Amino acid sequence: VTVNYAPPTATVTYSTLNGYVLNATHLYVGVQILPKKNGKYTTAPGQFPYKHENLGGVTTDTYIINGLSGNVYVAAHSEVCDDI
Repeated sequence: VTVNYAPPTATVTYSTLNGYVLNATHLYVGVQILPKKNGKYTTAPGQFPYKHENLGGVTTDTYIINGLSGNVYVAAHSEVCDDI
């Protein structure tokens, strides 16, 4: 995962090594350490606000998040498989 951040925009790119592919990615970028669900911090990737699912075996995936300021936290998750 590569993060380029120049307020107000963060560009987050997931890239796989040769022989692997992405099936899904989940992302949180924000001023709190993690996103909240029902008032409590969550580490569950399915609760992250940005999701790309059913990617079908791509080798890169990019998010562009706007409207940010100051220091931010990033939590990234991906589902990676062998490229069979």
